[in-house]
Amino acid sequence: VTGFLGSHILKSLLEISEVIFLKRSCSDVWRIRELLSGVTHYDADKTPLENIFKEHRIDGIVHTATEYGRNKGADEIVASNVIFPLKLLRLSIANKISFFLNTDTFFNSEGVASSHLFDYTLSKKQFEAWLKVYKNRGPRIINLKLSHFYGPRDGSEKFVPQMLSKMLRHEPRIELTEGKQRRDFIYVDDVVKVYRLSVEKIDSIRDPYLELEVGTGRSTTIKDFLKIMQRLTQSRSVLDFGKLPYRDNEIMEHHAKTDGLMRTLGWKPEISIEEG
Repeated sequence: VTGFLGSHILKSLLEISEVIFLKRSCSDVWRIRELLSGVTHYDADKTPLENIFKEHRIDGIVHTATEYGRNKGADEIVASNVIFPLKLLRLSIANKISFFLNTDTFFNSEGVASSHLFDYTLSKKQFEAWLKVYKNRGPRIINLKLSHFYGPRDGSEKFVPQMLSKMLRHEPRIELTEGKQRRDFIYVDDVVKVYRLSVEKIDSIRDPYLELEVGTGRSTTIKDFLKIMQRLTQSRSVLDFGKLPYRDNEIMEHHAKTDGLMRTLGWKPEISIEEG
C-alpha cells in the first residue's frame, strides 16, 4: 500500500474497517508515513505470511502490489506480480478468507496488444490464469482491470505527472507523438470508490469469480487530454505533436466496458478530466 493506488485505497478503507497492511523493506513510505504508528502493518520481507493469518482474523484481501518492471528483470516482475499474490491467494483458501480483490490492468484485456511493458503485462496475464484456476476453491475473487488512472501522489515517472511537471516548468518544447491514441483517463478517487464499494457490498456478490473493467467508459485522445492540461496550467510550453513515432503495436483505442460496475456495485464515475 505504499504505492500510488494502494495509499489512496488504504486511507479510504480505514474509514470503514480495520486494516492490516504489508510493505516491503525497500518501500518508500512517504505517502502513508502519518499512518505507520496507528495502523497494524508488517514487513513482507521479514514476516512469514502464514504468521499474519495466525495472528489475525482476516475477512478479505485487497491486493495492489505491482512491479511495472522499469529497470527490473523478469524474475523480479514474476516474483512481485505472480508468486507473491499466488501465495496470498493460497493462504486465503487455506484460512477460509471471504474475498480477494486483485488489481489488474487494461493492458491485460481481450483485443489489446502492445509491446509496451510486455513483461509486466505477461505477468498480469499469468496471475489472471491462476485466479481462474482457484476461482471455485474459496474466496470470492474480483479481478479489477484498471484503465489509465491518475491523481495526486502518483510516481514522477508516469505519463501524467511527467507532462504536468514539464508544463508547470514551461518547458519550451515538449516532443510528442501525433497523440491520436485514445485512452480512458480516470481520476484515482473514482477508482478507489470501486475498491471501497467492492468491500462494502461483497456479501451481495455471489459470483465466485468476477472480472470488472474500471474506467469512465469514454475515451479521450492523448492530444485532447494534453491540451486540457496545457489550458488549465496556463503553460507556455509548445506541444510538438508528431515529433515522435508511435510505439510498436501502439494501442490506438481503449475504453472500459463499465456495465459490470454499474450492475454489480451501482458505481459511476463522478470526476471529469477538467476537474481531475
